[in-house]
Amino acid sequence: MPELDLIQIGSIIRKVRKGKGLRLEDLADENISPATVSNIERGVPHVNAEKVMYLLKKLGLSLDQIPELLAGEDEKAEHLYLRLLSLESQIGYVDTHKIMQVLNTIEVEDDHPYAPYVHYIRGRCLIQQSQFSKAERSLFNAIRLSSRGLNKKKNFEALSFNELGICYYHQGDLNQALHYTESAADAYEEKGERPQLKFTIALNQATYLEKMGRLGEAMQIVQNMWEHIDRMDTSPALHLYELQSNLLKRMKVYDQAIKFAKEGIEKARLNGKVDVLFNFWAILGSIYLYQKDWDKAETCLLTALNLENYSSINVLVPAYTMLGLVYINKQASQKAEEILNKAVNLSEKATVIPRFFALLVMGDYLKKQERMEGANKFYSQALKLTRNHRNKVLEYKALFRLTSLKKDQNKEEFVNYLQNMYEVAATLEERSEEEGYHEIL
Repeated sequence: MPELDLIQIGSIIRKVRKGKGLRLEDLADENISPATVSNIERGVPHVNAEKVMYLLKKLGLSLDQIPELLAGEDEKAEHLYLRLLSLESQIGYVDTHKIMQVLNTIEVEDDHPYAPYVHYIRGRCLIQQSQFSKAERSLFNAIRLSSRGLNKKKNFEALSFNELGICYYHQGDLNQALHYTESAADAYEEKGERPQLKFTIALNQATYLEKMGRLGEAMQIVQNMWEHIDRMDTSPALHLYELQSNLLKRMKVYDQAIKFAKEGIEKARLNGKVDVLFNFWAILGSIYLYQKDWDKAETCLLTALNLENYSSINVLVPAYTMLGLVYINKQASQKAEEILNKAVNLSEKATVIPRFFALLVMGDYLKKQERMEGANKFYSQALKLTRNHRNKVLEYKALFRLTSLKKDQNKEEFVNYLQNMYEVAATLEERSEEEGYHEIL
């Protein structure tokens, strides 16, 4: 039998069998078992060539017909890929419900080479809709099908692992976000398509490490990537500037953080990246907030919020929250409350971390105003949010606020929250047992 792609031949056989309304068992006889038919359809290597010829004959096919049939299938597959690429390119710009409506009209079997792509796009749309459990299922399906070797060079597996990391990040689970992003790096095919994907994966790894406070590891990735910045497209290059600014801010190297933020502003402006321009002005505002330079922080954050139509809810909420903090420190109580109320209301549609930030700061503001009942309400909402998403780090912060609030108000509740704090602290300590001496040595 001439050398032909066994997976493609198998897909033709399956298509013809299904077109005739036949089951695997209908083709089985004393010469060929249902299992062998299934192996042939799946393109399993080392299947006896005579069995393939026998099955083709049973279906009324000959080897001479295969190239023509394959050409037809290739044309259909190429058109399907174009349709899917079109849908993917619209995510973030078009209502994802409309994208999903089109996607739901596309029916492909699990052995189709673009089946992983369908599940990947569905997963991305569901993340945009904050339907995280459904998104996880779609992305795991994409990974499962990709791991079978379907279109390895398209890098669907790495794409799906990376998106799974984003999914967990939005839910506030940084450990899982980092875990799946590391899996994306392992799955990435260096000689495959989407060469920029490896930069995106590394940037996401650094982002999650920075959020977890593992600043040295995050900075190491950033420094390694800086050598390749000339090979990056505009978006990952700007993301690298954002990371550098944030890391330097966290490390209190403020002059350098400001320098990179300002360079990022200029690069985003020249490239017409208005959404990224928003991010850089917000980052610059946060640096001045760290420095307690309230006037400069206010100027930067107001500049960012003038561009709010170009930003997403998950960056808009922290910007309003930081501006609220500025007004608290400038003792502009009326402005602070107005801005923080806006942040809290907007945060109802945001993911875990931005919403938690808004609730916590609003609670802090009300406590400072000695409006303890209101503070208790927002701290309690923050605590509920962290427990719903099983985020122990944030849960500890909320419990600490509530414990402090109850210390002189209600001894019974104080002791209860203190006990909860200990249990959460114990869980966090267990998770870090392997690095138990890290902060000492």
